[in-house]
Amino acid sequence: YPKADYLSDKHFRSFINKYVYYFLYPFYFNNEQYESAVHVLNKNEQRFTLLDLAYHLPSWLRRTVSNNLRLQRLYRNYLTFMLRKVIR
Repeated sequence: YPKADYLSDKHFRSFINKYVYYFLYPFYFNNEQYESAVHVLNKNEQRFTLLDLAYHLPSWLRRTVSNNLRLQRLYRNYLTFMLRKVIR
């Protein structure tokens, strides 16, 4: 395939960066895949401070969230809210 023009479109790149933030969630809380998730997050071109805060939790807090279903739901709702309402 020839190199597509959509790769140079800033709106499409922004969508990809937001997609990574949203779908990285299950890998970030999995101890076996945590390092890979951090690596992918660091390769993200566009940074969003409020989402970066959510992905730079101390390890004890990350474990607490991963072990509590209610906190997992709240965390996921926070990501959803930030991506849909605050970061457009």
